[in-house]
Amino acid sequence: MIRHTMFLGTILLLSGSLFATGCHAPDLSSMKSSTQKLAIGIVGTQELMNTTEFQTYVSKVFQDSGVAFDLRPVSDLSQARESLAALAGKQSIDLVLADTKYSQAVKDLAKAYGQTKIALIGADDAQINLDNIRQVSLNKEFQTFTAGYLAASVNPKQPVGVIVQTGKPTSSSEWKGLLEGIHYAGSSLSPVVVTLDDVMAANGLLKLQSSLPNIYLLLDSVTEEQLARLHASGKRLFAMHDLPKLYPSVIARPKPIFAEGVQEEIQALLNNSWQGKTTVFLKGPAYFDILHPEVLPGAIERMKNVEDGLNNRTLRPEDYVKPPVDQTNSKPF
Repeated sequence: MIRHTMFLGTILLLSGSLFATGCHAPDLSSMKSSTQKLAIGIVGTQELMNTTEFQTYVSKVFQDSGVAFDLRPVSDLSQARESLAALAGKQSIDLVLADTKYSQAVKDLAKAYGQTKIALIGADDAQINLDNIRQVSLNKEFQTFTAGYLAASVNPKQPVGVIVQTGKPTSSSEWKGLLEGIHYAGSSLSPVVVTLDDVMAANGLLKLQSSLPNIYLLLDSVTEEQLARLHASGKRLFAMHDLPKLYPSVIARPKPIFAEGVQEEIQALLNNSWQGKTTVFLKGPAYFDILHPEVLPGAIERMKNVEDGLNNRTLRPEDYVKPPVDQTNSKPF
């Protein structure tokens, strides 16, 4: 199997391109810039590594700070495990960065290589309490606050629908943020909660089609089969996680934070502030890509205003725990 590898410094010097293909991982010992301080390995999808934001930052930090890179785009979990193990086994690597979709592989690796610094970038279900892992994520309460606000503000008199795996505990930060965002939009209606088991039942599609909400937030991850059923319902889908396929019914999806997370981790290492067993919340990018702004009128501008308020704390979700008026029970599923 051909392994795709990238080493920015040498490739920039030879061809001006960020990507190359080879049979073996590059030898960092022979590819250092004259001012090199650190060597960093990064594992992620080709799509994430091919963004302008990622390429621009990696190029800049190589030129400005002499950081050497061993960049490995992968297409599946097997390749990710192989690349992660190869990087962790190199004494010349100071930090390994990986997309959170490979979190289980990273956990296994961290236990086997306890002295290797590893960073996970992206939303994860819980903090990983290992001394050599640092996580970069988004504040889930802020993210779902934004989603709840955008969905409810389309029509505050119509309830927002929520799709969950098995039901959300009221104590979870994402559920709390969702309710706060709905209240901030001026709605006192309870969200209509539907489980994926409900949707996949024999009469689930008919029930979903006849339910009141037009917009459903996908609070949990879905399979391709589940997503196809949701799309067939004709409802508008607001995704909170990466999707196996992009249907026209998907009106919004999470914006990748990979480039911003890479920058956060590298700067922490350069500043000698990197510490494992911690989670850092980014303030940077917009939370969502709005794919159908005609369904969410003014959403892009309103999202920016909300995110600015959340970041500078002029907007406090905890101020909207209670609904603006007496709560009204919406039509059950």
